[in-house]
Amino acid sequence: MPKLPLDILKRRVKQELSLCERKLDHQIETKESEIMDFPVMVRISMNHTPGPTLRNKKVTHRYSHQFVMKITEEYPYEKPIVRWRTPIFHPNIMLPEDGGHVCTKLLDTWNFQSNLLAFIRGIESLLTNPNPYSPWGSQSCMAAAKYFSENDDRWKIKDEIRSMASFKKLNLMLPFSGLGKFDIVFCRNVAIYFTLEDRKKLFEKIADILEDDGYLIIGSTESLTGVCPQFEPKRYLRSIFYQLKN
Repeated sequence: MPKLPLDILKRRVKQELSLCERKLDHQIETKESEIMDFPVMVRISMNHTPGPTLRNKKVTHRYSHQFVMKITEEYPYEKPIVRWRTPIFHPNIMLPEDGGHVCTKLLDTWNFQSNLLAFIRGIESLLTNPNPYSPWGSQSCMAAAKYFSENDDRWKIKDEIRSMASFKKLNLMLPFSGLGKFDIVFCRNVAIYFTLEDRKKLFEKIADILEDDGYLIIGSTESLTGVCPQFEPKRYLRSIFYQLKN
């Protein structure tokens, strides 16, 4: 396999890591001295990226993840090697205790012109779009593959899981007592028709029923600024969601 001259390879890796730091909303950790010797180990803390995980035997999502990216002397002729370091429930990403292997063969075609920025964005896409038809053979990955199914180029929960959902009408002006706690609340394009006072009352009630680490999704043209101080905005790509303040 061909290799780049070592001085050119070091310069290329350094430049690409600098580009990743500028373009990505993730924490990328590596020491200057580590780029002097190969393999280069890069520690990445991925933020604001949803990925499936199990919590109390229920599938939910976490938005912060960590993995280690190993860059060898064969780069860029060979893709980096990834080892996952945080909890995950995914057909194409192993749990850390199972080895943390990531199925990078599912990413876009890799060639000499590819770079680390495209590679990390490919990991983001793989994380948020599991492929249940090409799972790893670990118990967790096989279970995740069984859990998720594909439907018309979109991903959905299997019908037997969807059947567990219940639907009912609710008067938003009445108390929410008896509803229990929620991991996520969607309240989109409704409160815009309320008076400011009624909007304040509504979102205060939503704050009371939301789990401490839960999520509130409102309309793209809506804002809670000056409405409900219990919430703080968080950003994912070009979207805004809300969580309770600590």
